[in-house]
Amino acid sequence: MLRHLILTAFIALLPLSLQADEVWTTELGDVVYQRETDGMAVLSVPLNDVFGLIYLPGLAGNYNDRSTHTGFWISDEIGPCRAQMQSPEGLLSSSWGRVKVIFDGPAFPTGWTMQLGSCFADPDVTLRGDVK
Repeated sequence: MLRHLILTAFIALLPLSLQADEVWTTELGDVVYQRETDGMAVLSVPLNDVFGLIYLPGLAGNYNDRSTHTGFWISDEIGPCRAQMQSPEGLLSSSWGRVKVIFDGPAFPTGWTMQLGSCFADPDVTLRGDVK
């Protein structure tokens, strides 16, 4: 009983983002809500052997009022962009682009449709994410 109370108290002290466990299944693999930084949600994207992140300003801590959110993606591979971008966490890369996420509903859990583009181009690739 005491162990259960201690565990419950510990979980209550965790930040909400650590309790969310948001994971979406896509044709590329699982997209995971990893963390929050500077008011942005940071999602990891499976890209085979490449490390990819999506940054969505204004989505951090937003679990009940989701709609359409724009941001950017960046990966650690050599990319086609003539200019390099640096992520808020220091990753410098020529593989980056714009992203737009349209949530199916306003509250977690919900799926989404994501549109991605390379460099400064408008998003032209669509990825579907369903709650896992």
